[in-house]
Amino acid sequence: LAEMDEQKTVLSAQQSTESAQTMGTARFPIGAHRPFNPEEGTWDTWILQFRSYLEINFINDSNLMRSCLLASLTPNVFEELRRSCLPTTPYDFTYDECVAKMKELYGRRVILMRERANFFRITQSDHQTPKQFANCLREAAGHCNFESFNTEAALVLQFINGMKNEEIKLRLLAKENIKLDEALSFLEMYEEIHGCSSRVTMQECHAVKETKGLKSGGVSNVCHCCGEAGHFAKKCKFQRSKCFKCGKQGHLAKVCKHPQKLGKSQKQRPLNSWKDHKLYADGIYAVKERAHNFEVTVKINGKSIRMELDTGAAVTIVTPECWKSIGSPKLNRATVMLRSFTGHQVNLKGETMVTVEGDTGTRKLVLRVAKNGATNVMGQDWINAFGASETLRSLLTNKKEVNAVESRTQNDVCTEFPEVFEDGLGHCTKVKAHVELKDGVVPVFRKPFPLAFAMHDAVEKELERYVDMGVLTPIDRSAWAAPIVTVKKPNGKIRICADFSTGLNDRLMVDSYPIPRPEDLYQALRGGKTFTKLDLSDAYLQVELDEESKRILVINTHKGLYQYNRLPFGVASAPAIFQKVMNTMLAGIPNVAGYLDDIILTGATDDEHRRTLKLVLGRLKEFGLRIRKEKCIFFQREVEYLGHILSSKGIRADPKKTAAIVNMPLPTNIAKLRSFLGMCNYYTEFIPKLAEMCSPLNQLLRKDARWKWTAEHTKAMKRVKRLLNSPLLLSHYHPKWPIVLAADASNEGIGAVAYHRLSDGTVKVIAHASKTLNAAQRNYGQIEKEALALVYGVKKFHKYLWGRRFTLLTDHKPLVSIFGSKKGVPQMAACRLTRLPKRRAELPVTARVIADATEKDSVLKQVKQSDWPEKCHREELRIYFIKRTELSVSYGCLLWGIRTVIPMKLRSRVLMKLHETHSGRERMVSMARQFCWWPAMNKDIEMKAQSCEGCATAQKNPAKVAVKPWEVADKPWKRIRVDFAGPVNGKMFLIVVDAHSKWPEVLHMPHITTEQTIESLKTVFARFGFPEVLVSDNGTQFTSTEFTIFCPENGIRHVTSAPYHAQSNGQVERFIDTFKRALKKSTNDRRPRIFNDFSCYSAPEGIENLEEQKRKMENTSGNRADRQFKIGETVMVRDYTRDRKLWREEVIVGQQGQVTWPRNWV
Repeated sequence: LAEMDEQKTVLSAQQSTESAQTMGTARFPIGAHRPFNPEEGTWDTWILQFRSYLEINFINDSNLMRSCLLASLTPNVFEELRRSCLPTTPYDFTYDECVAKMKELYGRRVILMRERANFFRITQSDHQTPKQFANCLREAAGHCNFESFNTEAALVLQFINGMKNEEIKLRLLAKENIKLDEALSFLEMYEEIHGCSSRVTMQECHAVKETKGLKSGGVSNVCHCCGEAGHFAKKCKFQRSKCFKCGKQGHLAKVCKHPQKLGKSQKQRPLNSWKDHKLYADGIYAVKERAHNFEVTVKINGKSIRMELDTGAAVTIVTPECWKSIGSPKLNRATVMLRSFTGHQVNLKGETMVTVEGDTGTRKLVLRVAKNGATNVMGQDWINAFGASETLRSLLTNKKEVNAVESRTQNDVCTEFPEVFEDGLGHCTKVKAHVELKDGVVPVFRKPFPLAFAMHDAVEKELERYVDMGVLTPIDRSAWAAPIVTVKKPNGKIRICADFSTGLNDRLMVDSYPIPRPEDLYQALRGGKTFTKLDLSDAYLQVELDEESKRILVINTHKGLYQYNRLPFGVASAPAIFQKVMNTMLAGIPNVAGYLDDIILTGATDDEHRRTLKLVLGRLKEFGLRIRKEKCIFFQREVEYLGHILSSKGIRADPKKTAAIVNMPLPTNIAKLRSFLGMCNYYTEFIPKLAEMCSPLNQLLRKDARWKWTAEHTKAMKRVKRLLNSPLLLSHYHPKWPIVLAADASNEGIGAVAYHRLSDGTVKVIAHASKTLNAAQRNYGQIEKEALALVYGVKKFHKYLWGRRFTLLTDHKPLVSIFGSKKGVPQMAACRLTRLPKRRAELPVTARVIADATEKDSVLKQVKQSDWPEKCHREELRIYFIKRTELSVSYGCLLWGIRTVIPMKLRSRVLMKLHETHSGRERMVSMARQFCWWPAMNKDIEMKAQSCEGCATAQKNPAKVAVKPWEVADKPWKRIRVDFAGPVNGKMFLIVVDAHSKWPEVLHMPHITTEQTIESLKTVFARFGFPEVLVSDNGTQFTSTEFTIFCPENGIRHVTSAPYHAQSNGQVERFIDTFKRALKKSTNDRRPRIFNDFSCYSAPEGIENLEEQKRKMENTSGNRADRQFKIGETVMVRDYTRDRKLWREEVIVGQQGQVTWPRNWV
């Protein structure tokens, strides 16, 4: 008996396990696992919980485990994983490989030395219990690998922790398994490279800092003069300094132990700083490297002001000149007293509240104005207000890293390629320059220009130097000769240039090899992080001339004739010849561009940059060319190139170049005005609508115009200068980013802008373009001017648009006139647009309308004030409070990032525009996210899509619900199915099939009336008895009053299938099909015996694999729950009467079965 009980127990346990496995793997997972979101927890913790989820659900198949893992990722995380797996997909990896990929992306990277250093800094916080503190230590110790912690490791750790230089400390902590000797070697190398970094100078700066006394329990050798450790008071440089708190000599204010005493002239209100601490204005001390100044441009009261970032200054101060330039706002009495490093008081004119616009939005901040000064200083109050402290810290760190890379790389390449950096003139070994004369030209011989006596010695020395270098050769006679001109260099030396414009250049067949445009060069450099610029030494002179060309390139000097052996400056063909040499030399090297003698290169990473640099230097060595080391720049985050500043963020105008335009005086004649406009046109791609702004100036250049300079011209010129003096940044062109072309027209000019619009709504401007309209174009209608602007933009930015899809952005009417009207606009040649792939976009409301509605909106009007409290208790403002750092104001409109915040009054208008083409919810949300935002926008869009009557009446059928099989009949004749078959050869038959045994009964029906149907069924029931359930369709024979009475009287429950859904009575329908085919196959003499042949269908229905069949037949791919309705609920029902197949409203009045619901028309 005991053995039998034990066997029962084991058998029961096995059955429970099998049942659990079946339920876990089939349809009913135990528990629900939250998706992985890196913002809510760590990967290591999440994957442990996920493994538990797999175990309790008995999921051990690798493919199923991988699918569960991928399904448990948020969309952003899955997208990041997908990108990391390119060119394959995550489904091409196993479960373990996917876990490894996720660990690389989101797992914690353990740097042993850093973890150990952090472990010994852990202290108990105020809110931690001892048990929680112990658990925190256990967790931290798990990353420290103390099993391998020995004496050497302890020495290295203490050596690093005790270092004063934070930069070296961070670099050493990042190294794995470093030894003490290795750390010392690294330190020596670092000090050798940065030998000059320790020589810093004290600079005066303005600040307000919180006074802090000495902490008790410090080390014994803390200096009581300055509060710093590492030296004694007798060696302190501040031992003779005077404290401006107590007035005594021998210590600084920050270590003063006397209570603060302020005289009457010093008593002022304390400052509420950005940390909400009350700080008294005391002296502060800043040590800054003189070489690195970081500047930023912000708009103060609408005026662009350049300021120097100073993290050592606690408040922001500007000069009196700056205060006047922003409109001289009224000043209040200063609330702080400032002192310089030397202890002298900084005199203030006062302070005022100003509106400041920066990259992260608009703020109202306090501005202090000094009585005198030379620099505008942005202190920590403004830096923290704009969230720039972290960016600045990153910038400082990156700049040091770049300098280290620059120095190291420069030393490496100079050692590896000494021939390229050698002094002296290079000699191109691959090609010789050839200058070709036109047919039938007569030689030109010019006398030398008169030379000043003071220049004789310098010119003779330069000629001798060129002769020694092999550039010139003295000759006695020549049919050709050109005079020389001398140019003084910035270093005091002179340069000799031949003036071939006196005759030779006009008689040459000028080489037409193209010189690259700046935008072509910048396209080759997109994606780069740092840049290197190489400058060739006497570039043209490194290319040798062929013998035929030497005979015609002769100069005439006061010393006689000299023949050029190398390609000289001033020859009309020289730029094209040298550019061809450069392109040939640099062919096949990525991330490099060459414009005449300037070579610039870059790379997405430092390693790629270094490889490109070595390839370029290798080609220079191969061609025999040399570069000037002192003029080369290596691994810089931004470089000056072709009058622009190039960086990873984009391209901007060089302030040194634009300064010449900004400082130009007002023109006094047409020639000077043309010079000004010509210089401005070089930067036209940076200035939107330049032609429109310069319209008053261009009017003076017209043929019939009279020169008269007015205040309007001065205003236009100052406006252009102001824009040139502002920070102008253009983005690099990316072929894979979506591109938009926007165009607009005015009465005087047309303009266009090409820009990238990213998926998050960010706009990256590529270039601007504008053009002044001529007299004929000014007579166009406004629609035609808009069309002309589009054509002009497409032609101007043809290189960016051709061969790819782009979006034309303008107001709607001009596009309708061009593309929708049959009339067209023949003057504009609209076919220029139609042959380009594009799509139209239109703006539903204008900025002016939005600005007006924003002013009238009670909520948005408060948001625009931007004076946010610490906490927001009003529900309608809470969503804006959360996004307050991302909100800004432009032209009276409130912006969230780049998207316009739509006021309540205009939201229905925007929703109507979004749903104008009856797009679905997802499409509407996608379009809205490109331009606009308001709270609960997605919900409003969903309600708009659902409430559209047109969409509801034309929608597709809903997804089919999962198949609901009939209950298995456990005995014969419990449930039967009946239906009519025919006509077959003009005859109708009544088919009866038993659900359990599949036994068929086929009865010939002369007439298919209700009476005949009941009589035929009675003959069958006489032999087998009455069934419990009879299933039929909704034919009139089965829904008549007689049949409805017949069934209950005989104890039969009558069930009808769903209308127009024959699958509900599928068993009998299948038999009818078999019956019909059998009759068609049988001969006439066999048909009377056909009924005897259907006894073979009486095999019982197999139910052994019912669960597996059910799982295979169910439609689970859509993950859609079965529809459930309530009695009295109004629903949309497909109406099949008269072949209309339309949706109409009906009311649920009951339920029959699991998926059948009777209803009444509304």
